[in-house]
Amino acid sequence: QLVVQELKEAKSTGTSLIRNMRAKLLLASAEVNCDGRGNRKRDEALHSAREARELFKELKEKHLEGMALLSQAAICVKRKGETDERAQEMLKVAREAQPLFKSLNEKRGEAQTLHWVGMAFGLKEMYQDAMKAASEAKALFRQCGDIILEARESQILAAWNLKEQDLERAV
Repeated sequence: QLVVQELKEAKSTGTSLIRNMRAKLLLASAEVNCDGRGNRKRDEALHSAREARELFKELKEKHLEGMALLSQAAICVKRKGETDERAQEMLKVAREAQPLFKSLNEKRGEAQTLHWVGMAFGLKEMYQDAMKAASEAKALFRQCGDIILEARESQILAAWNLKEQDLERAV
């Protein structure tokens, strides 16, 4: 309720500081609602993430714009509905985020975009493309020293290798 009240107040004023705060609250709301039950909560989350992205874009906050796009990808994977449509949306937003993180030389952000590219291909059962993206993400996570996300990519790669019935590469 507090977030909703703050958003209403922030919407009525137009300073860049207030717009920045509003965008951050929208992004936080999107991330909270992403894990809510049902598509209604996830639709709200997606709307908030999209609005946050637009505000960050206007404010030239590339890092936060990229994070809002990654939030949209995470919401897409959890939503119910047409798999191909969700995969296309994930692919679109991840690819939009990638140059933002590259321009800031943020390897972790680049790795996260590759993770979502891989997940989108995985949803479409395009496992070779999914594994290519996941392998690139894994390498970048390794460069960043993020062993947890590197391990997550290894687990995902193993699952996709199993789907492709490549047991040797799965282990």
